[in-house]
Amino acid sequence: GIISVAAITERFLHAIIEAGDTIEAIASRSLEKAQAKAEVYGVRKAYGTYEQVYTDPDVDIVYIKTSLSKRAEYIERALKQGKYVISDSPLTLSSEKLRYLFEVARENNVVLIERMTLVYLRAFNQLVWLVHSNLVGDLVSVKCAISQDDFEGGKPFNETVCNAICAVIKILGKNCLEVNTNAVTDRQGKFVYDMITIKYENALATIEIGTTVDVEDEMVIIGSNGRVTIPNDWWNTGYFEANISGREFLKRYSFNFDGNGFRYLLQELMIMIRDKRTECTRLFYDESVKLLEVLETINQKG
Repeated sequence: GIISVAAITERFLHAIIEAGDTIEAIASRSLEKAQAKAEVYGVRKAYGTYEQVYTDPDVDIVYIKTSLSKRAEYIERALKQGKYVISDSPLTLSSEKLRYLFEVARENNVVLIERMTLVYLRAFNQLVWLVHSNLVGDLVSVKCAISQDDFEGGKPFNETVCNAICAVIKILGKNCLEVNTNAVTDRQGKFVYDMITIKYENALATIEIGTTVDVEDEMVIIGSNGRVTIPNDWWNTGYFEANISGREFLKRYSFNFDGNGFRYLLQELMIMIRDKRTECTRLFYDESVKLLEVLETINQKG
């Protein structure tokens, strides 16, 4: 079941079909909008209230794509009806509320999943494994550059920066020492750019993020014995390149990749349901909480 017709796109529908799933119902606060989308995409049921999706016995998974202000409320309602929930990240802007939502998921024997496509990609998981296995020596730096304008229709700051914070935590861990922000605004006082630093005991992460300015998307991991680079849209990629000291040529690691990455999340969720897991192992609950704590600090300082 899908909450909000804004979630339905050709790419999204294609990902669901490839994962072997079907959309049983779609809900909107406007029944007419829900019916129109349902007719276009062959969805069997259209509802004019979100509650009807939560209580539909034919719906096992609810995808919540709503504004951040209402997201946590809708997530909680769906979890309490025993539904597995996928929601855009961040799920909320309060780490305390996030801990509560994860506890609600556990109490109802379901899983709450952030739509953080990055952690479901084979390329990224292999990258993390290799750098943790000393591919480039001791890790010194992780640099993530990401533009809010490079997502379809643009993306808010909080939703965009979560991709980079997640990457940093997966690579350098949860035990950061200090988070700082250097936000820049234009003459009208609107945010345009930030260089965020996250300090670890023996490493430094930097996140370059902006909107309406030229931020070149890229991830670079620097170690004592080389570097790894993922150019362009690194949060949705199928390859990376390693430049190891003493080697004449770059080594490119490529992995099968199709679509926008959402199909891999759905496939993983099917495994979780089959195995009756109570937590996502690609992005553990404590990692999600740490991600949000870092985001809270950025928002407070920014």
